[in-house]
Amino acid sequence: MRPRRVVIWGHPLHSHTHSYIHEGFARAFVSLGIETIWTADPQALAGLDLDGTLFITEGQVISGMPYDSRARYVVHNVDASWWRGGERSALVLQVYTNAPRERFEAGLSIERLDAYTYVERDDRGIVTLYQPWASDLLPHEFDFDVALPPVWPAGEMDGLPASPYFAAWVGTIGDGVFGNRPQLSGFFEACESHGIDLLHRASVDRATHMCVVRSSLLAPAIVGAWQLERGYIPCRIFKNISYGRLGVTNSPHVQEIFESEVLCRGDGGDLFEVAIERARERALLREQMLEVQARHTYLNRIETILALLT
Repeated sequence: MRPRRVVIWGHPLHSHTHSYIHEGFARAFVSLGIETIWTADPQALAGLDLDGTLFITEGQVISGMPYDSRARYVVHNVDASWWRGGERSALVLQVYTNAPRERFEAGLSIERLDAYTYVERDDRGIVTLYQPWASDLLPHEFDFDVALPPVWPAGEMDGLPASPYFAAWVGTIGDGVFGNRPQLSGFFEACESHGIDLLHRASVDRATHMCVVRSSLLAPAIVGAWQLERGYIPCRIFKNISYGRLGVTNSPHVQEIFESEVLCRGDGGDLFEVAIERARERALLREQMLEVQARHTYLNRIETILALLT
């Protein structure tokens, strides 16, 4: 299915962490030459014929999104009661975790498309697609000339550390059930003990995000205990690699879905040691970047989604 237009509903940019996922989808659909509207205002759709329109949304912001049986809906974390009676117009989108892989390995009725993509169909006609998020770069935007740290873009962004030798973390640092502070602390402490500064940013635009990562020596993709236990694949690993920094993580599940090597250690101190030792391995980084460019952009994710829509 090639949609007539795409409506991305809710989560305006920087309002929520999911807004960066919506941004990735929006940029990719625009690059495909498909009319793309990103809004949560029903008036923005007033007068439009919704036949052939593809809606993409997330459960926290579904309120007010119009339903039309001639449209198609890709919904993430949405209560099934929303489309009751129109199941065949909806595709449920869930992130890849261990759960679909374990059901597949147990011989249950679930289809494996590749190491990180599974499709499940139930007797109600609901199709669920499990796949990770992706890099927000389009394939032609990958810059292999930045694939050797440190790149020091003097004057590009205020607030960079005085030394180019720093580790970058762009995103949330938090506590609680979904927190990641305990997992990050060991890596950050190892950085400090070796004289490596830490630069933390959150809720930044894409240009700033790229500048921070490309200016760093290390940009790890460390997950918290909840995500680690469930095999969640963070989009940070795809973004950091695509921006030109070596893939470094505490999650063995990340390594499982990559064909190229990703540096992985469970202990933060050990992860730092292997990361700092191999940070300048340009050949490995190039291999990782080529894999993300070919398999882990939003164009790849959209291709799978459209193939499942009828």
